[in-house]
Order: sequence, then C-alpha cells, then structure tokens
Amino acid sequence: MKYAEGVAVLLCITACFRAEQQASGSRDSTTQVEVRRHPEDSVGPPVADSFTAAPDSPLVLFRLDTDVRGEDFLDPIALISGDKLVRPPVGDMNDSAANVFRHTFYGRGQSYRVVGGGEDLGIVGAAAAIDPGCFGLEADAHVKLARPAPQDLMLFATNAARIRGGDAIRRPLSGEDREVLYSHISQVLADSGVPPAFRGHSFMIAGARIESPEANPFIIGMFKVDSTENGGARIISVLLGLDSTSSGYRPTLLTYYNGLDADAAGERFVDILEIDGSPPPELITRTTFYESYTYTVYRKTPSGWQSWYTGGGGGC
Repeated sequence: MKYAEGVAVLLCITACFRAEQQASGSRDSTTQVEVRRHPEDSVGPPVADSFTAAPDSPLVLFRLDTDVRGEDFLDPIALISGDKLVRPPVGDMNDSAANVFRHTFYGRGQSYRVVGGGEDLGIVGAAAAIDPGCFGLEADAHVKLARPAPQDLMLFATNAARIRGGDAIRRPLSGEDREVLYSHISQVLADSGVPPAFRGHSFMIAGARIESPEANPFIIGMFKVDSTENGGARIISVLLGLDSTSSGYRPTLLTYYNGLDADAAGERFVDILEIDGSPPPELITRTTFYESYTYTVYRKTPSGWQSWYTGGGGGC
C-alpha cells in the first residue's frame, strides 16, 4: 500500500471509530492457544472497571497467541469500521502504512479487553511491535486475567465494546462427531476428481462441536490427505462444516484446496465470536499457505456460512 493511501485509510477509519467508541462508551503451529494464564498474572478488580480504551484508537480485533518461547503476542485480525471489517495494511517493517498501524495500536499504553469462552476475562497491554521475519503486524503483549483460563481456550483482544464471546459453547469433537465428518469427507474426496489411488490416507487436524441456544449443533473439521501423487508432493486439504437437522447432518461450509508444494494451502477452524454485536456468532478460520497465513470470518445465513471478510496474517 502506498504511503498516502495507507495513511489516508487509517486516518479515515480513526475518525469513524472515535464516533463509535463515544457512542458505545467506551504463529500458529498447534491447535491450541497456550497463552500464559498463571494465578500471579490475575487482576483483582472487575474487568469492566479495569479496562479503558485509548481515546484516539480506532477499533480493532486481535487474536491473542503465544510464540515458541512462551511469550504472549497480539496478532491483528481486522480493523472495525461501522458494520464492516477492514484489512490491516501489509506489515512490512519499513512500510509507512504499517508504521501508522503500529504507532496507533502499540507501545503507547494501549490496553484491550481479553475475550474468550463467552465472557470478558481480563485485559492485555500492547507493548512494542515485533520485528517481522518478512511481513507481519504482531506486537508483544502483557496479559492480566481476572482468573486462570484453560490452556485450550482461544483468546481474543479488542477495544470494540460490541464484541463478546456470545452464548455458543465450543466443545471437542466426540467419536460420533468424527465418524460423521469422516463419512462426509469421503464423499467430498470422491467428488473431487482425484483418483482413489492418489488420495492416500486422510486425517483430521483440528475440529470442534459448537452448541448454541439459537441454533442446532454444528460440527466442523479440517482434514489433510496424504496424496501419493508426484512422490507425495501434492497436498489436499478440506475444511468441512455440518449443521445438524431433523434429517441428519448437512454441509453448510466447505473449502477445498489441492496443490503442489508452494501452491498448497490449508484452512482450519479457530473459534466463534460475536463480532457484529448480535447472535448468531461469527466463525473465524485461519488459512495457511506455503509461507504465509490469513484469517477469514464467516457469517451464518439461511443457506449456510458465507465469507464476510478475509485479511490480516503475515509470513513471507
């Protein structure tokens, strides 16, 4: 993004976000977010009394993650402008638009709500931006929770008052859930046109069962296939979501990737989060490419899950 365009976009968004705040008052190698959640890191006062958004900050949604050293960091998913999600700039360290983003959100005493599991859990302070390997907008973070949270609980950080965890419950897949998913994925592979001799063995990478007061149960799983084509260089991955109905499960979300090495990609479920302020919650995924990744947010419609936004991430 060019300097003038990048600065203009962020300044425009800032003006819109100030109005909304005043009106409202206010590197993934595993399937878990292992953010440090020790009792000594907890805060005594109620979360609502502890959090104060920076008055000049636009609204933003981060994923709160941890690196291989066990250090917490903020990974921006999207900027929020009214009822829209807006892509952050490309995070080259020397890019002027990226530097505007870093100055706006990091290193000046900014703090954000920590949201996970359907509730506010604490606050996180944004420290200095992390020097990207190629490009990225992450920053070191200092997490303070009201109480320890489970290691497998996905955490997000935001200064948008409307974002909350929602009433939906995320559970591990049961054996029955896995069997249902595997039966449907077999059909997807059969319909894909990939010869059976090249499909190899499929296995599940990540998945969840989502139960919500507003809807029937929903199960989702990401699968990879060990293809034998081209000496095993071909990679096939499928993200499949199934809604429970009176007549059984039906596919309502499907993405299919089939590529050789550098063209390979894989999309996996991250979590559900009420981003637009009303139920049902939105579904967040992360797609990993050969040397980069990005986030996608889906909204539920009568016909299934529809992509609402794609952006954020980093890599080379």
